[in-house]
Amino acid sequence: VQPSHLHLGEKDWQQLQVLRRLVGDLNWPVQIVPCPTLREGDGLPLSSRNAYLSAEQRQQAAVLPQALALGQELLDAGQRQAEPLLQAVRALMEDGGLAVDYLQLVDLPRLQVLEQLTGPALLAAAVRCGEARLIDHRVLMSRLPILAIDGPAGAGKSTVTREVAPLRQASDAVELLSDGLSIDEVVAQIVALFRERVPVEALNADA
Repeated sequence: VQPSHLHLGEKDWQQLQVLRRLVGDLNWPVQIVPCPTLREGDGLPLSSRNAYLSAEQRQQAAVLPQALALGQELLDAGQRQAEPLLQAVRALMEDGGLAVDYLQLVDLPRLQVLEQLTGPALLAAAVRCGEARLIDHRVLMSRLPILAIDGPAGAGKSTVTREVAPLRQASDAVELLSDGLSIDEVVAQIVALFRERVPVEALNADA
């Protein structure tokens, strides 16, 4: 059997990115379809493992998304250094009764460990609550994404470039060439690029 699509949850974002790379490197004719994370009312990701939690443990588990949200609060308050941010998030988890398996801050989309936040980053954690091992993540945004689209000839690109030069490419920059593409095709490419690099949850202003 040769499947045409592989549906993967975004909750384990690292696994999703690794499998995307694997499919691309091996040139397998399979389309990766990311599925947004679904959450309980208190923010805990839906998981079959939640059924193993007692009532008390279920309350403790809710600390996981709360602690990850603290990461964004610290970033909004001006904290750009990874280590003190991670220490604060870990402390909240442990104070809430969670045993931290791992807690990392990595860049998007390469998943390289960060020492300082300069762009979109993934705060990922795995914790133990009783016998259950729970995973979750949160995208930390120190700024809104920057989008630059190459326009057609004669659109004044050279003039604009001279006005803002020298240009410095961001670490998360992506080049999109629009020559010969329709508006619908450009929009489709933009949406696909965002879906590859940032979980859908992070693109929702209410997330």
